[in-house]
Amino acid sequence: MDVTEDANGNLVCASDIAAMQGCVPLNLFGEGTVSQAAVDYVSTPAKATGTAEQFVVQSVISGDLPLELAGGFVGLAGGLEYREEKGTYSPGDLAQTGASSTNKAQPTDGSFNTSDVFVETRLPVLMNWSIDLAARYSEHSATGGAVTWNVGTEYEPIESVKLRASAATAIRTPNISDLYSGNGETFARVNDPCVGVTATSEGNIAENCRSIDSVNGRIQSAGEFELTSAETQGTGGLVGGNPDVQEETADTYSVGAIWQINEELSATMDYYKIKVEDAISVTSRNLVLERCYDVSPGSFDPTCSDQVLRSSNGVLVDVNSSSSNENIIRTSGVDFEMNYRTQIADGMFSADFIWNYTDEYSIESIYDGSTTYYAGEITTPEHRANLNLAYSLDDVSVSWRIRHWDSSVDSLNGENYNYTTGAAYGDYNNVGSVTYHDISARYYLNDNFEFNVGIRNAFDKQPPILPQGSNTGATGINTASQAYDVTGRYYFAGVTMSF
Repeated sequence: MDVTEDANGNLVCASDIAAMQGCVPLNLFGEGTVSQAAVDYVSTPAKATGTAEQFVVQSVISGDLPLELAGGFVGLAGGLEYREEKGTYSPGDLAQTGASSTNKAQPTDGSFNTSDVFVETRLPVLMNWSIDLAARYSEHSATGGAVTWNVGTEYEPIESVKLRASAATAIRTPNISDLYSGNGETFARVNDPCVGVTATSEGNIAENCRSIDSVNGRIQSAGEFELTSAETQGTGGLVGGNPDVQEETADTYSVGAIWQINEELSATMDYYKIKVEDAISVTSRNLVLERCYDVSPGSFDPTCSDQVLRSSNGVLVDVNSSSSNENIIRTSGVDFEMNYRTQIADGMFSADFIWNYTDEYSIESIYDGSTTYYAGEITTPEHRANLNLAYSLDDVSVSWRIRHWDSSVDSLNGENYNYTTGAAYGDYNNVGSVTYHDISARYYLNDNFEFNVGIRNAFDKQPPILPQGSNTGATGINTASQAYDVTGRYYFAGVTMSF
């Protein structure tokens, strides 16, 4: 800060206006040089506000047709639905200007609507066998029209066992964030395609790199385009939504069984296989560069459609990206659930166990057809499980939830590295399993008022450290919030009122 000496030889803020506002000199050099008063002056509350609105109108007609099969009358339902969604997010004035400790972020503001018409029917072919058919047409204001369908069947060979299978198509239309998210600043490392290019290197990338005067100048001077460590780590950029992104489509298949073991205990197991095409994701900034530079020289645009900026000495300053329909996702696995209910004393005890096994999770690049496998990584572990225990007595209920996230690796594909040396992660790539405990209680005062209190992450389990250079660690929190609790133990209380 700009400082001067007062009459007593003490350092004070040079600006009289700043001094009137409580300015205290801040010295960042040396141990114990930062006073609490200086910290208080430069600190500002972090604030962020957001809104989400949804307006839905639906009309449904259902009933039995005058058509009877061996298992009963054919059921039919149909209807219309209109849905409108709006969303806003403001990261705060200082965050929007980049003046806070967080990366610069722009606000989000957008809306869309959909109009649907749907029909469903149930065919009771036999007393123990039925077929379900459904179809829906959706008109989305941003992506246009789409048709989806579902075919399912259930068969009960004996009274306590039911077999089921289904095949369906589905769509996921882009949400507010996919379409309209404000640009957020990022400094995640990117790989400059021009690194290593010499005056004699061959291929489209080499020719396109040499066509850039600032890059070619360094090649002529040093014999090869190389970057310093600071230049490699200094590339920024913006990542945000894209109003041109389209819906993603999926083909889903499942087969499973329900076993009612006795009146108190039941179990279900389903195998699923899903293929998602035109999956919505943020295009990798490395892929932005690869697509831009790996083209014929006659088609090359050094600015990559205004997504890439280089400095006068050839260093990448900014590489921007946005949401797009990028890949084909394939996943398969098993869902298992067991439910137990029994009366204890005058109350009801319940236990619900839910387990998922992920056999495959892969992403095929639309760009080059390559497939990368992710099952066993942090965000797609092979095993996940929840155990929910609850006891209800009159108007009071208590519950204990246990959440388990299996041991995993940060990257199966070498996408992480030591941020300082660039070397492979090694042992730090392995992340142990994590288990969380949540405890809560509810009191139902009457039909209109419900009170609840609880503790999440009751034993204050800390998330694993995933620093810069990791594949899933987020800037600023150095862990993966998609998988782990980043808040630690926290308490909550609330009231629900209905009118």
